[in-house]
Amino acid sequence: PILFLILAIVVLAFGLHFLGDLHRAAIGFGMAARFFAQGDLSFGARYLIGHALLLALSVAMICVIFGVVFSWIGLYRGRLVRFIWWGFERITAPLRRVVPPIGMFDLTPLVAYFALLILSWLVQVAFFG
Repeated sequence: PILFLILAIVVLAFGLHFLGDLHRAAIGFGMAARFFAQGDLSFGARYLIGHALLLALSVAMICVIFGVVFSWIGLYRGRLVRFIWWGFERITAPLRRVVPPIGMFDLTPLVAYFALLILSWLVQVAFFG
């Protein structure tokens, strides 16, 4: 029961973080539309591309986190679960060739999550200063 509670809290925390990312992306897309309407194509393109990349990285991070949680609880059915597994495997499979498991622990999701976090930070710095 306590493990289920911990997993539920983790899923809820990352789910709420993802909703915040969706909200931030919607605001960014709205600002891009405003810049385009004012004729400022440079800022409009920067906001559009930057927020699209941040949203894609956020989806990838959610796939990694939920993929780990689903592997712990053995959840493999459902359309959304299959999409998350597909994203999880696309992200972690190349890393498994480079990062060896330590005993019975697979560290590739942790490496993938931190790599995506660093990429997200780099996109924010590159596009928004």
